[in-house]
Amino acid sequence: MLTVVAIQNNLYYSLIENWVDLWRKKRMYRAFFFLLKEKTQRKIRQAKQMEYCDEFKKRGLLRMGYKAFKLYSQFAGTRLYEKRVKEKVTLEVESMVEEKKNQLLFLEQMIREMEEKYRIELRKKAILKSQCDQAYLRGVSAISMEALKMSHSTLADYYRGMKMPKYDG
Repeated sequence: MLTVVAIQNNLYYSLIENWVDLWRKKRMYRAFFFLLKEKTQRKIRQAKQMEYCDEFKKRGLLRMGYKAFKLYSQFAGTRLYEKRVKEKVTLEVESMVEEKKNQLLFLEQMIREMEEKYRIELRKKAILKSQCDQAYLRGVSAISMEALKMSHSTLADYYRGMKMPKYDG
């Protein structure tokens, strides 16, 4: 019976050994697959996190870009409006300055013409005055000559009591 018992023990021993080997292999496979699963999950989680971070960064850049473009467009619109207004004002001011310059030139020319006419009138007046003085003096001298012929006295005696006008001449 020893042999049967030994055979049975051997059989049980080999069965137990097989079960333990199976259990060990199963445990090793399970541990290997658990580690593999954990590693792949870590890689997947890391990839998802990187994808989320990239997407977050991309959205932030887009948001900043949109905000910058909005501010730039507002600023550029304001600057364009300011530039247009400055151009309009500059053109208006330049046209008004040019108009005033033309008016000033016209008035200066008119003043020169009026001064020339005034000089001409002064010359005419001076000529007329000298002609009137000459005519007066001719008339006075003619009268004086007549008076001298009529009386043999001097003019000083004749005009002694009268005030005579003085001419500078």
